[in-house]
Amino acid sequence: MDTFPEGGDPACLAHLLCPTCGRLVSERLAPCCARLAGPVRHPWLGVLRPDAEGRLTGVIEMDPAAAPAGAGGATDCGVTIGPGGADADAGSEPVGLDEAAARIRRVLGELEALKDFALAGAPAHWRRRAEAAGVGPPVRERLFLYSVDVLAPDATDVTFGHGGVGAPGGSAGPGAPGGLLVRVDGSGRPREVRAP
Repeated sequence: MDTFPEGGDPACLAHLLCPTCGRLVSERLAPCCARLAGPVRHPWLGVLRPDAEGRLTGVIEMDPAAAPAGAGGATDCGVTIGPGGADADAGSEPVGLDEAAARIRRVLGELEALKDFALAGAPAHWRRRAEAAGVGPPVRERLFLYSVDVLAPDATDVTFGHGGVGAPGGSAGPGAPGGLLVRVDGSGRPREVRAP
């Protein structure tokens, strides 16, 4: 029987498997399975950490001139990058970090248009609560970017928090109380609005 040096046969693809869970490694994400890897550093997104569902999560600092401050004056935005978001099917491809960064930059560039889309599609019950809480600036001015979740190649969720309608204060994501979630498709066009 032939023996090979450590690492196996040159045609062996075992090096592409995560040594812990056995899943195929996505070279676009990290040197090992995102579900079990340690932090990943990206030049623009910064440090991202895996969560229990195999997604990478982090926080980016926002320029207050580009996006109004959130609850308590916060100038950061939560970021979640697939694979395996709640709405992604089991066979969907993971989203690469550079692709996710480009999509987040696109969202930041279209922030005002996305706010307009969110308000135009906001459910009546949400709008009534927002207007009832309206001491201070108009509803639109109280919206702030809470999180951007790049879940699949064809889905990016942009969640706006709202000062006055159960302003988000816990973890980022579509369940942010009082927020409006805008689903953006792979081409960058907003498609739907939800009020969790």
